[in-house]
Amino acid sequence: MQDISKIEKTIKYTFNNKELLLTALSHTSYSNENAVESYQRLEFLGDSILGFIVAKKLFDAYPEKDEGVLSKMRASIVCEESLSEFAKQIGLKAFIRLGVGEEKNNGREKSSILSDVFEAVLGAVFLDSGFDTAKEWLDSIITDDCYLNFTYSDFKTMLQEKYKNKTVEYHTLDNGNNSKIQFSSKVYVDGKIYGSGEGTTKKSAEQAAAKIALNK
Repeated sequence: MQDISKIEKTIKYTFNNKELLLTALSHTSYSNENAVESYQRLEFLGDSILGFIVAKKLFDAYPEKDEGVLSKMRASIVCEESLSEFAKQIGLKAFIRLGVGEEKNNGREKSSILSDVFEAVLGAVFLDSGFDTAKEWLDSIITDDCYLNFTYSDFKTMLQEKYKNKTVEYHTLDNGNNSKIQFSSKVYVDGKIYGSGEGTTKKSAEQAAAKIALNK
């Protein structure tokens, strides 16, 4: 049995409805094995709330940016890689409820699961206390500094813009689940290698390669 008060202390929010929190932490593998609801519906709700809050924040902060730029900025913040880092930041990883097989498959480290749980918890906070509280909780995690760091760290887009008249390609390899660095990537510009990088996700490996290439 999980210590709900410990979870609440870790994520810095106390639920009125404790079941919402438990549901937000329940992966489908756990729900299938224990006949409880998974986080999927809460994730769907949280995803919409997250997108709106981030879009409004960017809309107000950057009145000079057009829709295309704002969309790219939002995508860099709400992407799987970013959200999984936020989940780790607030300690969610330790409390995710996984089925036996998913636990053995290192599901607790998967960015896809971490990001889903983060959105589900946001959805749960919204249902528990309303939009203003959900926004306040999210703003305490995705701070103004985070907006600056994430919106200007899309190295792939920067590289493409730098070489907009050339062909930019990524060759990315999956090193397997047993490797600490799961993905390795090389970026080529007009057939010549410009950089290489590694990461726990395909996207992070390609971003790392693009960052190196930008310094050439």
